[in-house]
Parts: sequence; C-alpha cells; structure tokens
Amino acid sequence: MLAFLFLFLAVGTGFALTDKIRGLWAGRKAAALIAFPAAFTAGLIFSGWTAYIFAYLFRASGSPMAYGAAFAFAAMAAVCSAHIYLRREKILRSKLATFFFKPEAAGGKNTGAKKNRRPHKKNAGLIIIECLKQVSAPQWAAAVFFILTALFICWLMNRTFNISDGNINFGLSVFSDFAVHSALIRSFSVGGNFPTVFPHFPDGTMRYHFMFQFCAGMLEYLGFNIALAFNSISAASLFCACLALYAVAYELTGKRIVGALAVLFMFCRPSFSGFIYFLDGRPYESISAAFFSVRNNFDFIGRTPNEAWGLWNTNVYANQRHLAAGITVALAALYAMTPLMRETGKKIKPLKIFLAGFLFNKEAWLPQNIFRAVFVGIFLGASSFYNGAMVIAALTVLAVCAIFSKHRLEFLIAAVIAYGMSTAQAAFFGQGADIVNPQYFFGFISPDKTAAGVLKYIFELSGPGLIAAAIAIISNPRKFLPVFCVFVSPLVFTFTLSLTPDITVNHKYYFFSMMLINIFAAYGIAELFAGAGAKRFLGRSAYAWGAALLVLCLLTGAYDNAAMYHRNTADRYVTVPVTDEYQQWILNETGPRDVFLTFWHWIDRIYMTGRYEFLGWPYYAGSGGHDTTARKYIADAMFGAGSPDELRRLARVHGIDYIVLDRALLTSSDYSVNEEVIRAAFPLVYSSDHEVLYVFSCKR
Repeated sequence: MLAFLFLFLAVGTGFALTDKIRGLWAGRKAAALIAFPAAFTAGLIFSGWTAYIFAYLFRASGSPMAYGAAFAFAAMAAVCSAHIYLRREKILRSKLATFFFKPEAAGGKNTGAKKNRRPHKKNAGLIIIECLKQVSAPQWAAAVFFILTALFICWLMNRTFNISDGNINFGLSVFSDFAVHSALIRSFSVGGNFPTVFPHFPDGTMRYHFMFQFCAGMLEYLGFNIALAFNSISAASLFCACLALYAVAYELTGKRIVGALAVLFMFCRPSFSGFIYFLDGRPYESISAAFFSVRNNFDFIGRTPNEAWGLWNTNVYANQRHLAAGITVALAALYAMTPLMRETGKKIKPLKIFLAGFLFNKEAWLPQNIFRAVFVGIFLGASSFYNGAMVIAALTVLAVCAIFSKHRLEFLIAAVIAYGMSTAQAAFFGQGADIVNPQYFFGFISPDKTAAGVLKYIFELSGPGLIAAAIAIISNPRKFLPVFCVFVSPLVFTFTLSLTPDITVNHKYYFFSMMLINIFAAYGIAELFAGAGAKRFLGRSAYAWGAALLVLCLLTGAYDNAAMYHRNTADRYVTVPVTDEYQQWILNETGPRDVFLTFWHWIDRIYMTGRYEFLGWPYYAGSGGHDTTARKYIADAMFGAGSPDELRRLARVHGIDYIVLDRALLTSSDYSVNEEVIRAAFPLVYSSDHEVLYVFSCKR
C-alpha cells in the first residue's frame, strides 16, 4: 500500500512541478501527449532525490531508508497540497469537474463553486459515455495503439524479470546487466549503501548512474517485491518514452501515423540484418520452412560486432531498464526547446540579410523565457544519475538545435545548469575519480575504422530506416533538413568521441539518434502510401514501394522479438532463491556494508542480501573506469597467500570482512586457492558441504 501511495504522490508531484512548463506548451498539437511523460519523470526524479538525500543524512541511524521515505512522503504531500490550493480555481474549471458538477459551478467563481457544488442529476457513467462519443476516430485509433503498446511493455518487463515458485527469475537475454541492477536495488532495500558504492567494486566511489535502481529499492522497502518494484517503474518509464516519441513525431509532422510508426520502430529496428539473415538461409524448402526459421529463432541476428548481444533491439529496454527514463527526459527537453527553432521560409534570403538575422540580432540571442531554460537545465541535471548517457545525448541534440534557433542563450543557460549539476553530483559520488574522460575515438565498434567502412557499417545496421528518412527529407528539405541535422548529432558523437574505457557504451547515443531519425523514416513510408508527391512521381507503384520498405524496416524486428520470446522462457531463466538459509545467515550475522572476497559472480546470493563483493564481474566495474586489473592481483595474492599472517595483513589492509570459498571458485582456473592457509588464518563461520560453500570471518 505504501509503495502504491509513493508512486501516486510521485506522479502528482510531477504534475505540480511541470505545471508552468506545460502552460508554455498550451496550444501545441502534442501538448497533451507529452504531459504525462514529463510529469512522471519529474516526479520520479524529485521523489528519488528527496528520499536519497534524507536517507544519506540519516545514514548512521540504522534505518536510513525509513527516514528517506518519511521525508519524501512529507515533501510530495506538501508539493501536491500547495499545487491544489494555488490552482484550485483551474481545477474546478477543468473538464473532469464538469463531468460531476453543474457547469455553472465548475465554470463560475470559486465562491459560487463552493456554494453550488452538487452532483449532476444524470448518472456520472452516462456523462462519461457522452464525452467518449465525442472522441474522433484518429483519437480512438491512437488510444487502442497505446493500450496495445502498454500491454506489450508489461509483458516484456514481466517476461524478463519475475518471481515464481520461490525464485527470482532473470531472463536469459537480460541477466548480465541485471547483475548490476539487482545488486544495487538490494544494496538499498535490505542493505545500507550510504555513502553509496558500487556493490561489484566497493572502493568508496560510485561511478554508475544508480538513482533509478534506488527508486526501485525504495519501492521494495515500502512493500513491493523486487520484481514488482523494478518492473512497475520500468514499464511506466518505457511507456512514457513511447508517448514522448509519439508527441515529438506528431508535433514535427502533424501526422498521427508517423508517431505510431516511430514507436513501432522502437521495438522493430529498421535494419538490413533481417534481410541478410534471410539471404544467408537460402534456399528454403518451402514458405513454411522460412516461417519456422523465425518462429524457432533463439539468437539475435546480425553480422556486425556485438549485434548478437541485442544492443540495438527490444532487449535494450528490458536489459537497461533505466534507459527509458533517460530517453523520456531527453525527449521532453527537446520538445520544450524546439519552438525556438527558426521557421524556414520558402525564399532564400541574401547572405547579408541572413547573417544580420542569424547572428547580429537581439532576437537571435536574448532569452525569450528564462523559466523554460532553467527548467530544462534542472530537469536534465537532476537526471544525470538516473541515466547520464541520455543527458549527454540531450545536450548534444540541443547544442545543434541552438544553431538553427532563436534566443540561443536559453540553450546556453540550460546547458550550464545541467553541466553544473552533473559535475557536482559526479564530484560527490566519484570522490575525485574521472567518471567522464572525453577522448577522440573514430569508428565506434565498426570493424573498418575508415570513413567508408563506418558508412558501410551504419548502412548495414540501419539502412532501411535511412532510405525511408531520405525520402522524407527530399519531400520537404527546407523543413526537415535542419531538424535532421539536429537528430543526427548523437550519431556523429557515437563515432567520434569516447567518454569511458568501454567504447561499446556509445551505443546508447546511436540508439537515441536512430530513434529520432526513424521519425523521418516513418514519415517517408507514410508519404509513399499517401503523399501527393510520391504518387506524382511513382504512380500506383508508390504503394508497392511503401509496402516493401515497411516490410524491410520491420523484418529484423520480427526476428529479434521472436528471439526475445524464445530466450526468456522458464526453462532458461537464471534463478536465485527469494530466500534460503545462506541468505538468512548473511542478513542476520553480517553487517549491511560488509565486503566479501569470493569468485567473481554475475548474480550471487551475496548481492541479494545487499552486501558487496570485493571484485564482482570485472566488465561492469571496468567499463566504469575502476582498476579491476589491480584488484585481480590483490585477490590472487589473498587466495594464494603463503602464510596465515600474510593473509590476515592483506585482509586488514584491503577491508575484507569475509572470505567465501564456493564450488565456482575452487574449480576455477582463474584463481589458485590455498585453502589450508585460509582455514588456518580465519575461523569458519558458515558451511554447507552439499553446496560446497564455506564462509570465513576476517573480523575474528
């Protein structure tokens, strides 16, 4: 109940916080569509930071999450109450009020509304039905589309992460990244991760954007199980991302079908990978054999590096749950700032006149609305530890957007605020570490790092979408070309800069850029089906070209989603018991911030108790800039120590509280374990012979 109340108040708080910015959107085509995504993310950010800050301040209390929750509830209730009080007349004038109260009461002054507030004589249900009858057919179609989208998203989240038969189940396509997600969630909900460290590499710093997982930890602490806690905000965030993308597409093109196709392309990536896969499988014995090649598909397809990881398909949303919230923030920020883009006229102005208006003009630079700039800056800056990659992507997009816009100082103000807040958070959590280290790196993960090789790589990965986007730009170059330059900027960033030791993480920028470019792909396909220009040049064959291009865009997604279905079945889940004797012993007998030295695990029961491992799976910590190589040497030295005294000294110096010998460690070729020395140095405090599991305390 408390978890539901927390979410409800978070959304209400979000609507209160975004009330003024939504006032600036009044009259725009997609204003109603972007309202909920902006409110949900704003509320999640506000509630999360409020809870975290007070939990941190009361970290020595023994119950930091209780204090965080209490202050968050109080803050959200105060914001919601203040908003209702200040906007009470607007609320009474709303359409909702007219459903249940007399029009004169809802539309009159506040004093009269109080006096005459009486229910309609008509049944409230009949009034709602009458209102629904006024909804247009396109609006009904959009509603049905989003209902189906919401159902698919809920299925996706539950399919890849759930609890059943006493086990926490991680889907085969997502369990790798869930090693980080689950460890972080539990470090808050049942642990004491204040000050916050990375459970896979506790060194006093936190370089991973963890606040989304903290929110899930808070919901679990308040009563949800871990699956419901994480799935609820993940599904809501992804649905908000779909709504926001639809809103941006509809605002840009004025066509609902473009918004729907853009959302469809989020889950069915336009790529040549599916077409190439079909060609590689020739000759098929029959059409049914070709169909079963999709039906029984288990692997993600693609010949480009790491494409089989699922970097570009639906698996990203299931795997990197915090990405959708970042996408929503970036799209809402883009929607807020795009009204400043200049209208492109039909006539080309002389260079002197163009430069005078473009550079040497007050309107070109001076802010039009300071509040908008400040709101966007705070919105982005506060989300940097929810998903920092999307903040960088949003700033990249807005930087190019500023070139084509008026009132450019608004963009600068927003960027300075976002950068300042992000830097302050990084300094606090990173404690002097270089969380972001920009370096020139051309080529991303393209096998051929030449310009021609990169273009070939991009075309193989996203060719059908780029072809369809080209059709859209050709149909209206003066309107769409500047916007395309804005949308393509994260893609350019992907292939030229590296911010972390692992260049693969740049895929998020590419992913976001193609999400935006696919708006043009959707428009291009819509033009082939219904555009006057396409019919003039192609005649009736425009329909055939449109259908062929649409199939080509959706083909790869059909394969990938079939693989998602088959990879995440009950018999392939990676499972951890919800609770067992070993976890209960850890919870009862060890401290919430104790560090365990054991084999590097992906998902381990130690993480499920909120505790830390001295060296977890190295990829996660290494991609964040942690020195996993040095720590591996330390672990080697401890496991292979030549004497008990040496082992005790190493444990004391490096802050090891427990050493765990398990089957994976004792049978691994990665470590050479001197079990006799470990048994001589420390007392055995827990053992399970049938599991081959022995825990030694370094504290005694």
